Amino acid sequence: MIDRREVGLAATVGLLLLTGIAVDVFATEVGRRPPPPPSGARFAERASFCPPSLAGSTAFVVATAAGREEVSLGIEPARPERVVVEAGGVFVQELPDRAPAQVVGYGSAVKSGVVLRSQEPVAGEAGAQCAESASSRWFFAGGASTLEVDERLLIYNPFPDEAVVRVTFVTPVGEDRKGKLADVPVPAESVTIIKVNEFVHLERTLGVRIDTKRGRVVAWRALFDRPEEGSPGVQMTLGAPSDSDTWFFPEGTVAETARQRISLLNPNEEEATVTVSLSGNGKIVQADELVEIPVAAGTARGVTLQQVLGARALRAGAVSAVVQSTNGVGIIAERSMRYGDGRIRGSTAELGATRSSRAWMLPPATLRPLVDDVVVMNPGSRDAVVALTIRGQDRRPIQPASLQDETLAPGGRLRIDVTRWTRLRTAMVTLTSTNPVVAERFSYSDVSRDAGTVMGYALE
Repeated sequence: MIDRREVGLAATVGLLLLTGIAVDVFATEVGRRPPPPPSGARFAERASFCPPSLAGSTAFVVATAAGREEVSLGIEPARPERVVVEAGGVFVQELPDRAPAQVVGYGSAVKSGVVLRSQEPVAGEAGAQCAESASSRWFFAGGASTLEVDERLLIYNPFPDEAVVRVTFVTPVGEDRKGKLADVPVPAESVTIIKVNEFVHLERTLGVRIDTKRGRVVAWRALFDRPEEGSPGVQMTLGAPSDSDTWFFPEGTVAETARQRISLLNPNEEEATVTVSLSGNGKIVQADELVEIPVAAGTARGVTLQQVLGARALRAGAVSAVVQSTNGVGIIAERSMRYGDGRIRGSTAELGATRSSRAWMLPPATLRPLVDDVVVMNPGSRDAVVALTIRGQDRRPIQPASLQDETLAPGGRLRIDVTRWTRLRTAMVTLTSTNPVVAERFSYSDVSRDAGTVMGYALE
C-alpha cells in the first residue's frame, strides 16, 4: 500500500506561484416523481454530457447534487423520468447499449462522472468526467497508434442539428491531417466513433485536435492498452476544450513497477517552453532534463519520467507534478500510468487540472474499488487543512473523524485512504480545504484487475 501521507516542500512550485456485478451498482432509492423534464435543445443546454459504452463494454453514470440539498434528476435517454436523490445521495445508472447520456438536475446543480467497464478487447475499468458544456475545440495530448494500443475517439453531438468536425493528429514532427477526417459528420443527438489505428500507424506519441466546422460537440478518448511488458488496462479521458499555461497532477508514481509519462501538446503557432516540477516523499525531484523542455508549434511530445530520471526514479516513488509553460504559450498536458507489480495493475490516463480550489467533488474511478484513495496537492504558499465527506448510494453522507482536519504544507502532497468507507461500493467524495488545493481520485478494482484515476471537479 502506498503511504497514506506524503508531504514534500516544493520550491519549484513556489516559483509557479509567483507566475453487471452487484446490486449496489444498479439500485438506488427512488422517491417521488415530478412531471417529466423538457426535452430537446433546451434540455441539452442545461445538461452535463456523459459518454456511451463501446462494443464489449458497459458504461455507468454516477450523479449527485453539487451541494447538500436534495435534487430532482433526469438522465436521458436511459431514464427520462425524473428521480429524487436525497441530500448528499448518489444515483447510479447503467446506460443503454452505445447510448450517451444527458444528466440534468432540477432545483439544484449536479455533478456526474462515468465509469466504463470493459470485457473486450481488453478487460478493465476507467473513470472519466462528464462534460459540463459542449465546445468547438477539443484536445488530447496523450495517445498512440501502435500494435499495443487500440485508441478510439468518441465525439458526441447532444444538439438537434448535425455537427461537422475536422480531426487532426499531432505528432512529434507536426500535424498529420487525413482527407477522410476533414469533414466528419456527427449526427444530431448521436456519437461518432473514430478508430485511430485505422488512420495512423506506429506512432508512439500521438496527440489529437478536434475542431468543429459546424456546431459544438463533446469529445472523449478511450484507449485499450495491451503492453508487451506489464498488465493490460483501459483508459478513458474527457478532452480539454482549451490550452493553459499550467497543469496540476496530484497522482503519480515513479518506480520500477510503475511507469509514468507526461504528454505535451502545443496547438499554437509559437514554440512553448515547458518545465515539469515533481514533489513527493518529503523531497523535490527536479532533473535538468525536466526544465525548459521545448515543444515546437503544432507538435506533441512525451516525457517518460523513468527514462529522464534514470537511477533517481527508484528513489522518487509517489509524486505530484506541476507542468508549466514558462514563456506564456498555452499547452495541453496529460499524464498516463502503467502499473504491473502484481498488486496494483492496469493502465490510467488523465488530463491535468488547470486551477486550484477550496472545494472539490470527486467521481468514482472504478465501480467497486478494492483500493480507493484521494490524492491532494497544495500548490499554495500557506498550509491547507482538508476534510472529506463520503457520499454513498445506501446511506446518508458521512464525515469520518479520521478524514477531517488533515494538514497539508505548502508544496505538499497528501494521500488519503478512503477504502474503509468505499470498499466494493460506488461513491462520490467531496473535499473542502481552508486554502486552494488540487484533488484527484485513484482506485483499483479487483473485479477487472485494473486501476483508474479521475480528476475532481472544482466547486468554486
